Amino acid sequence: MHQSQLGDYDRYVARMVSSPSAAAGAISSRTITDMASKTFYLEQIFYKGTLNCTKLSMLLMYLRIFTEKRARTATHILKYTIGIYAVFSIFLTVIQCAPFAKIFDKSVPGICIDVTRFWYANAIFNLVTDLMILALPIPSVYEMQMKRMHKFGLFILFGLGLL
Repeated sequence: MHQSQLGDYDRYVARMVSSPSAAAGAISSRTITDMASKTFYLEQIFYKGTLNCTKLSMLLMYLRIFTEKRARTATHILKYTIGIYAVFSIFLTVIQCAPFAKIFDKSVPGICIDVTRFWYANAIFNLVTDLMILALPIPSVYEMQMKRMHKFGLFILFGLGLL
């Protein structure tokens, strides 16, 4: 950080400590917009990573619980599908525009993916895989040799994933 930038930063911190409303006036709306768009960009990457890691952890739990071959095979297929999609979607989020600066400044010449379509595709994929993860244990629980009320309780337990 250059000395002049550090001085500006010090003045901003002093204003923020003395009066938060004065500090808000010290930052231009352009700076706030830039910070917000960069934060949103990073949040997209972390969102996709954490969401898919959560799904993968549920599938790994299913592999520990269920022993029948059909359920395990379906779980492995879903696990690899989600893992591949996670890498693909994070990679596409990182390189969504060329050159990179176009992500934050649309006036920069270059190309970008259609972000709206990408969001819709991501939402559809997540909805479908969520439903598949919720439906995956149903046949295994249904075939278990236990009282009907216990099965119902297990369905409720696995169904809590809807919340």
